[in-house]
Formats: sequence, C-alpha cells, structure tokens
Amino acid sequence: MAQYRDARDGWTVVYPASMHRRAVADVWERGIVIANSYEVKTGKATFFRRFPPDGAAVGVLQYGGTGPAPDLSGPEARFPLSRSEFRYDDSWPPPKPYVYSMLANGAPWTVYTWFGPKVSQKDQERIWRIAESLRFPAQRSGTMSGSFYVLQQASHYPLGSVVKFTGRDLPREGEASYFPAFYLVHAPGGMYAVSWPTKFEPFCHMRFDRKRNVFFCATDRGRWSRMGEPLVSPDDALMPEDSLDLLDVKIGRDGQALVGSRSTILGGPQFKQYERHFWPGS
Repeated sequence: MAQYRDARDGWTVVYPASMHRRAVADVWERGIVIANSYEVKTGKATFFRRFPPDGAAVGVLQYGGTGPAPDLSGPEARFPLSRSEFRYDDSWPPPKPYVYSMLANGAPWTVYTWFGPKVSQKDQERIWRIAESLRFPAQRSGTMSGSFYVLQQASHYPLGSVVKFTGRDLPREGEASYFPAFYLVHAPGGMYAVSWPTKFEPFCHMRFDRKRNVFFCATDRGRWSRMGEPLVSPDDALMPEDSLDLLDVKIGRDGQALVGSRSTILGGPQFKQYERHFWPGS
C-alpha cells in the first residue's frame, strides 16, 4: 500500500501501490486521480479522453477559477466517508461518476468514483476503499482551517457568553493576516460573530455593555446593537461603514467553534431578521 498526502491541505488517502496516481494542478482544478490502469487517460480531471471498459478510478478534487464564492456555512464532513453517501450523477458523459460533495476543513471538495461497464468486483472494492480512506488533518484551536479561524470547543462558550478576539489572538499567516477583530456571541438561537476592521480597534477599543446589550467604542466614537446595527455612527474617517459585519459561525467536526473570515454587511430589515433568528422572542 502507498499513501498520498496533499502538500497544501494535509489530507491523505491510502491506495494500492500497483495503481496509478496523477496529480491535478491548474487554474480550475487541483487534487489527484488514482486509477487501476495507465489506460485511464484524462483530458481534464473529471473528463476522460479514453476510459477502458474494465477501468476504475477515484478523484479527490477542488475547483477554483472565477465565479461566486462558495457557501461555506454548511456542516463539516465526517470521516470515514461512506459509499452510501455518494450519488450517481447521470448528467455526466460516460463513465458516469458517483459523486460526494463536502466541506472539509473550511473548504469545498468533491470526491468522484468512476467504473467502466466491465470493471471487476475486486477493482470496484479497491476504489471504494481508497475513497473511504480519505482523512483531513485535525482542526486545531488557534489556527486557520480553510477560511475559518478555529476557536476552542464550542462548550467553552456557554449560552450568554460574549467573547472578544482581536488581531493579537489570530495567526498571522496567509488569509489569517486579513482576519478582522470580532466578538463571538452565543445567543439562544445559536452562535454568531460581529466584526470590525482590525485597524479601527486601536481608535475604538470595542466593548460590550451587557446591561444595555450594545457594543460601543470605549473612546466614545460609536455605538451598535447586539446585531451590529449602528445606533451612534463612528468617525467616518476611521470607519467608513457604519454597521458592524456578521461572520459565519459553525461547529467543526471535532467540536470546536469555527468563525469564518468572510463577512456579511447587514442593512435595513436584515437586522431584525437576524435578531429574530438569534434572539427569538426578543
């Protein structure tokens, strides 16, 4: 048996050393395809110039390029994967794959299996076992997992807690260099985070007033509701946007709270909509 480890994201798969592995790395796709034969020749990672009748292959792929940002708010995948979770996609040209799309360590991935019409039962089983061997590294507190910053176990932040994180709390590498300061709020309707530009923090020293349920600048430059709606606008020269931003928060597969780096700027009726969701009956 052989093991492949992805150099960038650290995930691994185990496969028979007699099989043939091809790395995929271009503008649109990255990952690997492992096949039972050199005769499985690919034009692109998910399309084949030639696929022998007895061919079998598995691919672990991520897509890039232009287009709308993926929705990363869904649950994280749990491992091992089960072949029962794969769906047969009849819209593809032959060989039509079985497909499983997932979020793993804060990023979207897709796993494919392909089988020729005369593939042996042994090769089918080997391909499924490769797919089931896929593992992503553990999500560690204080690091980035894809687009998410990994906090401690969600149970560390009980209902009613409002915890502040600034740039000093976050790793400085890669996407984390641009991660904003934020408060993690555990409301009755779930966890959310409100954020503001890190460069604004030295001029503001953001605080939370529990008695009034508002965020405010200790330097008296602004005041916001618990959902980030502006009540007293801050200094335009320091913070052009009046509202605080809302960050995605979800629970990782290892139980930690994950806070996304992509923000949603609320406006108008959205504040009330989100408040009803997180603070029902308020």
